[in-house]
Amino acid sequence: MVLYNMKPEDILRLFQFLTITFYNPFANAINVTEYRDLQPKIRYAVKTPAVFGIAWSVLYTLISVSVFLLYLERDNIETWIAYTNFSLYGVILLTTKIWTPLFFGFGPRSGGRTMWFRALAFLDICVLLIAATTYTVLCFVADPTYVEPFWLPGALMIPLLVWLAYAGYLNYQSIEN
Repeated sequence: MVLYNMKPEDILRLFQFLTITFYNPFANAINVTEYRDLQPKIRYAVKTPAVFGIAWSVLYTLISVSVFLLYLERDNIETWIAYTNFSLYGVILLTTKIWTPLFFGFGPRSGGRTMWFRALAFLDICVLLIAATTYTVLCFVADPTYVEPFWLPGALMIPLLVWLAYAGYLNYQSIEN
């Protein structure tokens, strides 16, 4: 029983998944000053905004490794699960990337529209949480015979689920404040 049988060319694929996952065209939309204004109003808010960058770097790495392991085992698991999870990976990427401009309102100080943008950002997190949860559950049931364990890609997504629950809480609190 050999799990995750890698060939040398698969290392290139891992770097491709890492590059695609880490790329964020909206990274410049992050407004640290706006977050610092919100921070005192939100209970349990992270004190240092740099924590978000560190957390997302770890989470993006875990997502990349998870989808890479799925890619390696795509021929050994249920086909519909593999295709569904690759699609969910796309949804996860899209929703993580568009959250930033939604939350910060597509630019500095959106005026009265801020609440609406944050509500859309909260909806985005809800969609992201559903997609990530579905991806995780499908990883755990990918092999209906349970002959070979396929739990690792799902387990790598659990920190993302925890972080999204926390991020959803913070986002919801920002709407009220």
